[in-house]
Amino acid sequence: HDSRYHGEFPFCGRVAISPDGRKLYTGCGATLNTASVLGNDMVYAGQMTLSPVDPVRLQPYVAVGLSVAPTNASVALLEENQYTCDARIGLLDECHTRLSVYDTATLTRRSFRGLAPYERNSDRLKQSGRRVMHRSDGSLIVIAEVRTRNEAPPTWLLHRLNP
Repeated sequence: HDSRYHGEFPFCGRVAISPDGRKLYTGCGATLNTASVLGNDMVYAGQMTLSPVDPVRLQPYVAVGLSVAPTNASVALLEENQYTCDARIGLLDECHTRLSVYDTATLTRRSFRGLAPYERNSDRLKQSGRRVMHRSDGSLIVIAEVRTRNEAPPTWLLHRLNP
């Protein structure tokens, strides 16, 4: 069974489902309502606005990690540019992870921040967000990867943030 929206809205990659199972959030920002009746299932419910398309490379930002709060009040996502963050392209120096938190009722962005460089000894290293999770107290857990060119295994960082 094909979607009624085939080609109309961007659907991609990572997804997260609300705790009550009634909404599905996609890595491209599209949000769908779910239902047990096929005719009412996967109905477009709106769009979370991710970062604008890169004007030079014309590639969109997509979520590499999503999490819906246990209270169903917010959805957090880690977004990266689809082109510069593709390891096969070789532009990882230009890849930056951003953390956004959206209101689930209005799909408006509540907060937006980049992952700051991590200082190790005299080095300032770029963090790449890999996972985001909500805690029961409303705070966020972000797992980030830090790697230098000569470092085979990455260093993993665990951050606890208040959105």
